[in-house]
Amino acid sequence: MAFIRRKIANGVCYYDIAESYREDGEVKKRILISLGRCPSVEEAIHSTEYRLKRYLTNPQPTRARDRNKAEKLRYKLQILQDVVTKASRLQTVNSNFDESVAAP
Repeated sequence: MAFIRRKIANGVCYYDIAESYREDGEVKKRILISLGRCPSVEEAIHSTEYRLKRYLTNPQPTRARDRNKAEKLRYKLQILQDVVTKASRLQTVNSNFDESVAAP
């Protein structure tokens, strides 16, 4: 399950798309895509998506190493788009939440 993670290091905010998994009974996290440092999550997502799409619009690479890199970037772009789609659906669902019902 992928999610957006925010990390603050030396007063600078970084965003990543990470994934949780279990290994030997321990919960661990792995970074799938580093979104970099931006003022907001939306800007980080848009700049990363733009960068990935710009690289992938180049003609089909001839070297195997470059083709592998392009395939990995396509995979990352798909993950990024899935996370954004999931987040927009959650935001739509949460916008219908009535706080007066939840308050005791």
